[in-house]
Amino acid sequence: MSLGTTPSVFQAEVMAILVGAQNLLVYKNRKITIFSGSQAALKALCNDQVNSKLVLECRETLESLSRFNKVTLVWVPGHNGVTENENADFLARKGAENTYVGPEPVVGLTEQSLKALPKNWCREQHRKIWKYLVVPRQSKMFIKTPGLLLGDLNSMTRHQISTLTDLLTGHGHLLKHLNAMGVSESPLCRKCGVEEEDSFHIMCECEALSTLRSNYLNKPFPEKKDIKNLKPREILNFARKTGLFGHL
Repeated sequence: MSLGTTPSVFQAEVMAILVGAQNLLVYKNRKITIFSGSQAALKALCNDQVNSKLVLECRETLESLSRFNKVTLVWVPGHNGVTENENADFLARKGAENTYVGPEPVVGLTEQSLKALPKNWCREQHRKIWKYLVVPRQSKMFIKTPGLLLGDLNSMTRHQISTLTDLLTGHGHLLKHLNAMGVSESPLCRKCGVEEEDSFHIMCECEALSTLRSNYLNKPFPEKKDIKNLKPREILNFARKTGLFGHL
């Protein structure tokens, strides 16, 4: 059965035990064994303190079932070659492929889910806006998806972040940008003196930097897609060796 888009794995495991117990309430004087692959779910059901309404409902249903039956809960190690466990996993995956019909959430939202929902929504909106934006031409040449670099930036100095921004956006101390601002007399590259000095020229075209690019960017004349797949540290190491961005 489908539980919609919001339940955690833990909630799905508890829900499976709950639904199984509900379906067995019609029986009396039976020995009933419920197998579960979730240690977390089984421990939660045995704890004295219950913080989840779903866990409480499941425990109350199991208690009702045990009034007229002998009920045992058993943990089954996953990926251990237990045939029926593998069949259960297969059926669970098939059920999850179905679309839930009805209002969501099916079960209560966890604290983690509530925190993640606005973050995920903002991230998705950011990606949609980025996809259709036309203005940041140079930035879109070299940045695959916004947000991918955030983890790497946490370990960088302010100057390193500034240099990385200069290269990926075409701004900062690159002469084409400075010339457009009226700060530099010439937009020509300081290394080759032939083409305008912008981020694309520095990272992909400049003949004078081809050996450096081969050593630090893996190709002497990489394409835009190659730059998108590089790690920030690789780009910074190359920038440091060019000598165009001061001490890094």
